[in-house]
Amino acid sequence: MENENLVPDYLHDTYQLLKCAFPQGISQADYWPTMAILHEVMSFWTIADVLSVLAHKDRFEVYNDASGFGLDPLPSEEDITRVKSKLESCGYEEWLKKE
Repeated sequence: MENENLVPDYLHDTYQLLKCAFPQGISQADYWPTMAILHEVMSFWTIADVLSVLAHKDRFEVYNDASGFGLDPLPSEEDITRVKSKLESCGYEEWLKKE
């Protein structure tokens, strides 16, 4: 189960956005597209801090994934669009303005 207390205060808005879009947590199918979207606006450690909690992965594993992102095949545009649609229904555009 996710634990919001594991997420630093400054990432609370990001956690809430992701929790809204993925109330059951981030599945493996959504993990890489979510990484691709966050990778455009967040640092490796901030991605690791928030994504690890919702994807049920170790923070260092997520950091390694984020820092090596782009070395493996990128998620398909269809997958990125699907995940972005979930995020947009939860206030993604407003969140981007804050970032």
